[in-house]
Amino acid sequence: MQQDSPDGGIDLLFYGDSLTELWRGTAWGYNSRLGGGIPAVFSRYFGQYRSVVCGSGGDTTANLWWRIQNGELPRNHQPKLAVVMIGANDLTAAYVQCGTWDQSSYYNAAANIAQQVSGIVGTIHASWPGTRVIVMGILPRGTDYWDGGSASRNWPNVLTPAINALNNALQEMASATSMTSYLYCGAAFSSGSGLANLQDGQHPNVAGYEALGQPYALGGLFAA
Repeated sequence: MQQDSPDGGIDLLFYGDSLTELWRGTAWGYNSRLGGGIPAVFSRYFGQYRSVVCGSGGDTTANLWWRIQNGELPRNHQPKLAVVMIGANDLTAAYVQCGTWDQSSYYNAAANIAQQVSGIVGTIHASWPGTRVIVMGILPRGTDYWDGGSASRNWPNVLTPAINALNNALQEMASATSMTSYLYCGAAFSSGSGLANLQDGQHPNVAGYEALGQPYALGGLFAA
């Protein structure tokens, strides 16, 4: 990670998976058609800050936690704000592996993922206790990778109860953790007829990234 400089360090860190990485216009480290127009949205909302995007396609909470423990935290200056958006790939893995996706399965998955996110937040605060952390809720998403066909863009779908359970757990965790808050932007990604503002059922389009950036502009990025 680009380390903070002696003249003031980093204001804003974004941590996450491919949804975070696309703020740079890349996916899995390469320029991607999925990223077209998205860096311009990032520049409009966050370009005035010293910002670093630490997103990596395919990452789970375990991957991100390892990265934060092994070099992706600034060394010299406390960042003002860290935005953490992670957990969607954990849900995907749990769905694929469990075989039977019932209420017990997704509630157990949600609890485990929230515990991992809590560990990530704790690691950030262990190094920089004055850094405010925003935990982002998991967005509505399709099931393209498993179902195929037109049903893959339906919402609600088989993942909806799990996403709702995870977001409830993340909100509870954030409310019980100092210097931490929860932000959900999912309303822009579903409509009465299904999913919205997603390029492939998983990754937001430019309008979707506008919806992810707007709450910071409206609420004040570093507001308490």
